[in-house]
Amino acid sequence: MKLFEVTNGAVGCSYVRVYVWANDRAEGMALAERAFGQGALSISLLFDPAADARPFVTKPDDEGWTGPLMFGESDQHSEGGKDGD
Repeated sequence: MKLFEVTNGAVGCSYVRVYVWANDRAEGMALAERAFGQGALSISLLFDPAADARPFVTKPDDEGWTGPLMFGESDQHSEGGKDGD
């Protein structure tokens, strides 16, 4: 399973988004369409456990998912990914 962020281009106090836990990008988009309805959606991969299964925590933020990620097994920090899968 992978974690995706899906946006619809709308902005309130911040940009409008849903987070989707799905097997792949297609399933993520299908689930997001159920939440948003039809429209132009943009999907970004946030976490793929096949690529990096280490425990992590995000930086506290009032606007959604932001980096750097802080991994539980070391003091290494890595920017949160928002690239394709």
